[in-house]
Amino acid sequence: MNQEMKKWKWPFGAGAESPPNPSPARIAGGAVLPLPPRSRRDAETNSIVMAVVQWAMRTFTEPPLRVRRDGQWDDHHPAALLLQRPHARLGEPSKVSGRQIRQALVMDLVLDGNAYLHKVRDETGQVIGLDWWPSASVTPVAMPGTSHRLAGYRVATSGGEVWMTPGDVLHFMDGIDPENPLRGQSPLRAIECEIRTDNEVAQYHRALMRAPAPSLLVTVRDAGDAGAITDHFVHETKRLLTQATAGDQAGGVVFPTIPLDVTPLGFSPEQMSLDRLVRLPEERITALLGVSALVLGLGSGMEHATFSNFREAREAAVESFLIPKWRLVAEQITDQLMPEFDPPAQAEFDLRDVRALQEDESDRHARVRENVQVGLWTADEGRAVLNRGVDNFG
Repeated sequence: MNQEMKKWKWPFGAGAESPPNPSPARIAGGAVLPLPPRSRRDAETNSIVMAVVQWAMRTFTEPPLRVRRDGQWDDHHPAALLLQRPHARLGEPSKVSGRQIRQALVMDLVLDGNAYLHKVRDETGQVIGLDWWPSASVTPVAMPGTSHRLAGYRVATSGGEVWMTPGDVLHFMDGIDPENPLRGQSPLRAIECEIRTDNEVAQYHRALMRAPAPSLLVTVRDAGDAGAITDHFVHETKRLLTQATAGDQAGGVVFPTIPLDVTPLGFSPEQMSLDRLVRLPEERITALLGVSALVLGLGSGMEHATFSNFREAREAAVESFLIPKWRLVAEQITDQLMPEFDPPAQAEFDLRDVRALQEDESDRHARVRENVQVGLWTADEGRAVLNRGVDNFG
């Protein structure tokens, strides 16, 4: 072992004097998802958070991810073909498409603030494929003695941890985590309490449906009947009351043999204001994640819903949520993937046909008509804007 190699401090161990193994061409079996942190597990079982994730996965893939070179779209560029079919050259049957890769990226960005792709190389080192890694399976590692200089990535696989060099990983970061500058910032940290509150309310609803009656305190009405209370009477009365108020036979009738007083314990759903308990998490979770409750069809957004404000809310979600995500992904692909190919190019989402960004047809006609009337455009220019063609008859 030469002197230079001895100086390397293995990032995983305390001073092991050996360099990390070079990145494998491809991880056999792919990265595996270890048990994620509780906040991630809570989020993935929360209907509000997953409503945002599902909406993002549906809408993020609406515009195609294309390659632009010298100001023109180049759909035959090697990077464009790779982004469209990331497994096409791997010599194996695969159903993973570019659309599915982008869905996985936006899912991880929403839930974790980080997303990862592995550059799969052939024997010459050329990038021929892209594999998605679950964000919870990847850990960025800093160089010894630093907190912000990247040494590489630890990747959990079915065969153990694998070391990957920075040049073989596409790391998409949404912001910077102040506690770990090598990672993006997860939005879930600020809403852990709201997520758990909403999950608790959902579990309470489920328990309430299984046992609609509250807990009960049963007492003897007349002191003279106390002598009739035996262990058998207590257990039988408890069984009958439970049977009549919970499970499949709820709603039955119980006839005690002596006068009893039954007092509910705890609070009723009305006293607990469950509707308000549901609204608060909805409002805060959707506000932090950046998609209106109205767009998601949640109750707190539907109270005053109209077609007009739904359209405005959808446009706002596209402009404040999707467009920043499109730019983030395109910029990081340009920075981290495009240098692998010649000639140089840049990745970009083609937003021209995104429905929410299109001008309403009636508004477009009104704008064209006004511009023609005041002389800003000719009639032929107005027809061109409306895709009607030029009138050659007048």
